[in-house]
Amino acid sequence: MVGFTSTLIANRARVNGDRIGAALDAALRPAEGLALDGDALVFSDSANFRVRQLSLAGSEITTLAGDGNSGASLGSAAVAHVAVPRGLCRYRSGFAVADSADNRVVYVER
Repeated sequence: MVGFTSTLIANRARVNGDRIGAALDAALRPAEGLALDGDALVFSDSANFRVRQLSLAGSEITTLAGDGNSGASLGSAAVAHVAVPRGLCRYRSGFAVADSADNRVVYVER
């Protein structure tokens, strides 16, 4: 069997930011931890302090949790602070995320 590789999400500039939209133009630093959720690939964007998802159908990236600030506040996923999210997995109707700099595991509901 012969296979091939291709880029799903690019980070050519290795810059911080919330550049979302087209997957090949995304600003990620670094992408870690992956979980497949139906038609989406969910991943940790560690140095940008966010949990993001890639729509496999439309190749668009959106933010599920985190506002770009490091910290330990919870609440609404859009304004929650997660500090260096890393590994994640499906849990209930969302994701359990290792928030490594805060020494905790947080739940991100979808």
